Amino acid sequence: MVYKNNRRDEDRFLRISNSVDLDYNISRQEKARIASSQAIADWVKRLYGYTNYLYTNTLRYTLKRGEVYEVDFGRNVGSELNERHYAVVLHDSSELSQNVLVCPLTTKYSDGGDNALINIGKLPDIVTVDESFAKISQIRTIDKVRIYIRPVINHEYNGDNYQRKVGPVCCLRDAQLQMIVKAVIDVFENQRRI
Repeated sequence: MVYKNNRRDEDRFLRISNSVDLDYNISRQEKARIASSQAIADWVKRLYGYTNYLYTNTLRYTLKRGEVYEVDFGRNVGSELNERHYAVVLHDSSELSQNVLVCPLTTKYSDGGDNALINIGKLPDIVTVDESFAKISQIRTIDKVRIYIRPVINHEYNGDNYQRKVGPVCCLRDAQLQMIVKAVIDVFENQRRI
């Protein structure tokens, strides 16, 4: 008897699951579509949780200009920012206001991003590997319910006490904040194309 260990024969019985990468019989595009569908389903679940929370609760806290928080930007369309990112508060938000104006931050530099990304260097008090960029083309108003008061991003670099911290993950230095403000003014005065 000849035993043939053909991996392709075994793989045809794999099912699509959370570990889509293990299924060798589906194309890269199909894997991307499945991952996107799973991300959308996760976002709908979070959105449902936010909505239920807001029916019974009112968020009452003040946010100060220059504070950096983790924000859930959810699932959006095309090149809009998705998922969890740091964001800097651009305008003070009173305890009574449910919304806040933020500028998302990223560590990923994209080609053609010279005008849309402002290099603000490393974030103070956070151990990061890369420099951060303010995405001035993605400034938006968000509901405070999207803000994570306890940080999760980069917890592996910042230690156990980092996740116990409540409030902003850090505050930008004045020079960093002024770089963002100047770039935003340039956009509104049509001196910077994004």
